[in-house]
Amino acid sequence: MGGDSVPLNNLNKKYYLNGLIEFLQDPVRFRISGRMPDFNLQLQEAADLAAYLLEMTEAAVSLTLHKPPLVKPVGNGKAMFNSLGCAHCHSRPGEESRQTTLNSFAPPLAALVDKVGGCLSPEPKEGIPHFFLDSFQRRALLAALQNLPSAKPIAPAESIHREMVRLNCLNCHQRNGEGGPGPQRLKYFVSSGSDLGDEGRVPPTLTGVGRKMRLEAMKQTIQGHLQSRPYMLTRMPGFGEVHASNMSSLFAEVDAHSEETPTPRNGQENMVGRNMWGRALIGTKGLSCITCHRLKGKKSLGIPAMDLSLAPRRLRPQWFRDYLIDPAHFRSGTRMPSFWPEGVPSLKGYGGSTSRQIDSLWVYLNEIDQSRLPEGMENKADFLLIPGERPIVFRTFLDQVGNHAIAVGYSVGVHAAFDSLKPRWVVGWTGPFLDAESTWDDRFTPLAKPAGNDPIMIQPHVPLQSGKIVFAGYSLDVDSGQPVFNYRVNNHQIADTVEPSADSTFRLTRKLQILIGDEPIWVEVANGRTITGTEQQWAVDGLLEVVTSASGRIIKADTIEHLQILVGDSASDNHRHEAIVHYNW
Repeated sequence: MGGDSVPLNNLNKKYYLNGLIEFLQDPVRFRISGRMPDFNLQLQEAADLAAYLLEMTEAAVSLTLHKPPLVKPVGNGKAMFNSLGCAHCHSRPGEESRQTTLNSFAPPLAALVDKVGGCLSPEPKEGIPHFFLDSFQRRALLAALQNLPSAKPIAPAESIHREMVRLNCLNCHQRNGEGGPGPQRLKYFVSSGSDLGDEGRVPPTLTGVGRKMRLEAMKQTIQGHLQSRPYMLTRMPGFGEVHASNMSSLFAEVDAHSEETPTPRNGQENMVGRNMWGRALIGTKGLSCITCHRLKGKKSLGIPAMDLSLAPRRLRPQWFRDYLIDPAHFRSGTRMPSFWPEGVPSLKGYGGSTSRQIDSLWVYLNEIDQSRLPEGMENKADFLLIPGERPIVFRTFLDQVGNHAIAVGYSVGVHAAFDSLKPRWVVGWTGPFLDAESTWDDRFTPLAKPAGNDPIMIQPHVPLQSGKIVFAGYSLDVDSGQPVFNYRVNNHQIADTVEPSADSTFRLTRKLQILIGDEPIWVEVANGRTITGTEQQWAVDGLLEVVTSASGRIIKADTIEHLQILVGDSASDNHRHEAIVHYNW
């Protein structure tokens, strides 16, 4: 590959197959500060690579993988470890960090220049390590020893350059006009997005990367944890915590821009962007960013450029703004156009000024998980909420319930909606759960409606309680995700849940528990025009069947009848502080 490559000769004299496989899968674990990065190899990839490097045949690989490990216990290993000076370079088993200082056993570096029989000799004396150096390597080391650098601190810019050379970063990346893949290596850099050209296959420049990226994002990228270019088939390796922390801090310090202006949210709050403007700008009727860029995992309409939803996690907002104004300044030859040439918006509206338009894009991308996809990428089917193993709990503006509705959907196809303003279970339905399209719109759109079969009203009217009912929020069970709704009635706190009935006779089972309060309390569980039935089984408007574990009563107010049950004193199940209600329709 060229004179700048590290040779991998005679590895079979150093490694067994299993040991090399383990090392290739996680080199940082074995060498915390080593230069060998982690390429995120799968087991089979590491095994194939190890066999190739050890020049092993398929038969030899099969035999070695099933061969028991070779173990030679050494009783005086600890003494040898000390006497041979191993501790000068390596940590002992169980130590958290390796030693960084040398004892009197090792002479100063300057003393090695005239030392006869030392480690730089062709044949070192007994007790001196032999590094098998050739004549060129010995001469190079002696020259370096004769010109040892002064003890003055190294400037951060020089430190980052040395680190990039030492870790071979410049073999792939270019920084300040230096580095990048040479002609011999360039052909190995390929992309799944051929339309992207070199931008899709050549690793990005690191010029100014400390100004570009958030500190934590830089660290994660150097560790190999934050992959942002899935179309680039060359893998970014991981260099571990030590190198990642050091290099990201150096990049941030060296690339800081003293004349960088703040974004609107730092002192210009009247110019802060709006989500709706950002969504419109990204869509096909705005700047059509989605023609090239992916968004939230959705494919772009054209070439597969970087997913914009990653921008807030990766990029500094100041760099984001400056890059959009003049992309070519940051990456020569890029096909990214400027929609704000010389800082002037190419589209009118959407906040007006350049700062506000760009900040609107930033707001939208920060809130992408709570926002609709832009026009041109949105699929109406995307709005149908489909519950999985855990129920969906979704705040929305729901028809028949109002602007404080909390809908709960279950995978079995039975659902209900709770009114958090006037605490009550208002409606239940079966089939599909909910179409959330109107929820993503502004408040002037029609209220959402249950997506399934004709809903059945459970408590369409405000409960007729003796005392004020105050909603106290809801919690989710950690394991099941089941929501528990809490509200206060006078001096009682009630925990209220519904879920699909285990008994297929019913649709929903509701459990009411008294959390605070010792005395029984009447709680309303249904209402309608006409309620008929016995003490524990009722029919509401001839459509809803209600079966309770507790005593019930009907109270009539004007033209509405209210069914209440006594929670906290059930003769049927002997539960002092709870009552069960079944609903069927």
